[in-house]
Amino acid sequence: MPLLQGRVPERALDAYRTAARESGVSMSYYLEALAAVFEDKGGLPLVPKPVAAPQPLEFDVEVRSDTAAA
Repeated sequence: MPLLQGRVPERALDAYRTAARESGVSMSYYLEALAAVFEDKGGLPLVPKPVAAPQPLEFDVEVRSDTAAA
C-alpha cells in the first residue's frame, strides 16, 4: 500500500485521532473507511481552493526633521 502523508492543522489531526480512537480502529483504517463511506455516497466531496493571505504592503517613509512654516 502507498504511504499517505500531508500537513494538516493540529485541530484536524486531533479530530481524526479522536474519531479513530472512539471507533476502536487505527487512524489509517479510519481514513480508509471514511473514504469508502464517501465513495458509497457518490464520491469524495470537492472543496474550495485555499485562499492565500494577502501580503502586507510596505511603504518607504521619509522622516523629515525640518518642517516648513506656512
